[in-house]
Amino acid sequence: MKIIKAGNDVFSFDYYIIFLLMLSSFLIPDYFMRMIPAFGMSLTFLSLSISLLYIALNYKKVDLLVILGVNIYLIWFLITTFITNRANVVPYLFQEWKTFILCFVVSCIVHEKKVNKVAFIRVIRDVTLIFFILNLMLSIIYRNGIPNGNMVFNGGIDSYYLYGNVNAMVRAIFPGILCSMLLDKMHKQNLSVSTFIFFSGFIFIFLYVYHMMTGLLALVVLVLWCTFKNVILKHFKLIYSLYILIISFVQFGILQLANIGNGWITSVALFLGKSTDFSGRYYVWRRALLLFKQSPEFGWGFINYENLKALILNGYGAHNYILDTAINGGYIGIILFIGIILMPLFMLRIDFVTNQQYLLLGGWVSLLTMLISEPLRGWEFLFVPILCCVLIMNRTNYQKDRLLKISN
Repeated sequence: MKIIKAGNDVFSFDYYIIFLLMLSSFLIPDYFMRMIPAFGMSLTFLSLSISLLYIALNYKKVDLLVILGVNIYLIWFLITTFITNRANVVPYLFQEWKTFILCFVVSCIVHEKKVNKVAFIRVIRDVTLIFFILNLMLSIIYRNGIPNGNMVFNGGIDSYYLYGNVNAMVRAIFPGILCSMLLDKMHKQNLSVSTFIFFSGFIFIFLYVYHMMTGLLALVVLVLWCTFKNVILKHFKLIYSLYILIISFVQFGILQLANIGNGWITSVALFLGKSTDFSGRYYVWRRALLLFKQSPEFGWGFINYENLKALILNGYGAHNYILDTAINGGYIGIILFIGIILMPLFMLRIDFVTNQQYLLLGGWVSLLTMLISEPLRGWEFLFVPILCCVLIMNRTNYQKDRLLKISN
């Protein structure tokens, strides 16, 4: 095994290449995958094959209990797809494979040697950073999106960037930001060049291209989470509960708006400089709520892009993850997902939370902010594995401590 020293990082070059091939289909923007479909399919097949092989070779490290726990609501979606629609679940299982696979992978990574863990983190940071810089350059050149020509999606969609629309960029680069900050923590750096590029680049796009308010709020939450670490750890259950209550209160306002067409949430929109219909989201939310009411117990399961667009005016989902969950899984799906949100309150042992776990937990909390108004349905692989990783790391530390006490 070849060990490489790059800056402050010491990592396995062999594992870096393996993880690069394994994670390529997760990290390369959709733009390139769609531009050359054969390339996208080949890369996906390669990524899936290497991931399955890696999991098979490390199956003893898998924490199946946590993996099933954080994915239970997605499993319910597959069940209700068959029950409600009598639909073939295979296409939707293929759609969700990234989330399931990544949870298995991070379960194994937790138990790897440090040089291998660093290789994994660097791959996510490096690939995301490269494409983010490229996307930033294109945003400067093409303020209104990449024009029609060679560099477009199939179908000739303009006013889009490498990650799709500008909001899609935020969700895509978040794992890269977290991994860059993780490496900073490992090296006891306050702010590395890569982390600075991520934050400054985001601010530039926010100021000069498009006001990604939800993304900005998520980053602000992450910065506050890191700044007030001692206070948050001391009062974790109280602060986490209050944050969930705030998110729930905003969600209630959105449901009120979708149901009666008005409410206090419109004042929030005006305060944030948004239109009272939340950039057209109101019409999608209203249609999504009406669709949910037609099958409230079990939901409709997974619905393909064309049908969903016809039903709620947007094929990517309701721009609100709770409404998406309601459509897919009904009341049962909502209850299961709320249970997952509450898992840190009951499963985390705060005394065993390391700096890395704390930062990842901050990433999870920040992404909960984005669930309010961003289309994250189908992108669960960007946030579910983060919670999975935190819980497994914490559980592993606790078990090691118990074994050590028993042996003494």
